[in-house]
Amino acid sequence: MSKKIVTLDSQVLNMIQLCERKTKYTFIDGIQPNIKAEALEKGDLMHKMLEIYEGLRCNLVDPNSPTWAQLRDASIYPESQPEAKNFTIDAGRFFATKMDLGPDEVNEVIFQFEEYVDFYKEDPWETLALESVGSKILYENENYQFVYTFKIDRLAKRDQIIAPWDYKTSKKRAETSSLSNQFIGYAWATDSHYVIVDKIGFQKTLKREERFQRIFLSYDSERIQEWLVNASYWALIYAQVLEGGPNVMNWTSCDKYGGCIFKPVCERAPSARDWIIERDYRVGEKWDPARDLEAKLND
Repeated sequence: MSKKIVTLDSQVLNMIQLCERKTKYTFIDGIQPNIKAEALEKGDLMHKMLEIYEGLRCNLVDPNSPTWAQLRDASIYPESQPEAKNFTIDAGRFFATKMDLGPDEVNEVIFQFEEYVDFYKEDPWETLALESVGSKILYENENYQFVYTFKIDRLAKRDQIIAPWDYKTSKKRAETSSLSNQFIGYAWATDSHYVIVDKIGFQKTLKREERFQRIFLSYDSERIQEWLVNASYWALIYAQVLEGGPNVMNWTSCDKYGGCIFKPVCERAPSARDWIIERDYRVGEKWDPARDLEAKLND
């Protein structure tokens, strides 16, 4: 009997460790709130702009990537090498029209982008790749093969160190924890012992050196192996949910991170939940951690 292939990423791992029911709603049923949170939209816009800017600055434009394909379809694709910052701002305003952001929020993102570019105008890191996707076998047994997929915002080199990067935008200052599926997963997937977290703060009262920080995380082989064992365990739990298992609710997670988006659903009787979902949520595109990888391979 052939093994079932299950794809997952750090977001799936994060969610299955929080709550099986939330994992089912989010990644299997594809249920989403009708309006995306403003903070997520602003983060998405900043990611788009940094992808465009670094691509132009480092001559790493990928015309087949979703970002550049959309610009080409909108006749915004550059005929020659443009000035990177100004072109990126124009492209950012184009992408903002496709998001649930008002003019003030868009202007805030553009302001912080310009500040970031000026702050790091003498960037010592050499960019090797942008929005790179890949996959690696996490674990397999007689029934399953678990394939871990990942997308790295930036891969960069300085001296003898090559490290994956992740952009993080936030309105609040917070400590960066090395206990992260995403960050340790990057280290494991790229055979690196280092990860750079490029923090971009949207605070209005802080100086640039306080808003823009690059956190250098280091992982030894023992910690990476420990994460691998832990992730494999949770991958098996995820497989049970995929197979129609009980998707048990974890009530200790309902109030975490400002409250679960499905809390209004779970607070109702089971017989009323489908009605609440139909009224207040929408079914979006089903989560597929391998989609970006497949698109890259088919270019």
